[in-house]
Amino acid sequence: MHASLKKIEDEWRRNPENEDVKAEPWQQGEEQVEKCPEGCELKILEWDRISGYDAECETRVCYEHGFVRIYVRTGSTKKASN
Repeated sequence: MHASLKKIEDEWRRNPENEDVKAEPWQQGEEQVEKCPEGCELKILEWDRISGYDAECETRVCYEHGFVRIYVRTGSTKKASN
């Protein structure tokens, strides 16, 4: 799974405006970042399936400040939240 997190981060970093990108595993009940360091509310993108893995990710973005947080949940975590 570590390789997929790196791949997801790299995809977002291709855009030079995204300066602060981080992908991490996430489990139901864990906190998620709601605002960028500048105080902007993050735009929440829908959960997307990660090709080749039993996992999906939710991406939270501040386009103005290039702040991106990506939360990845795997098969067992997905079942617990459904």
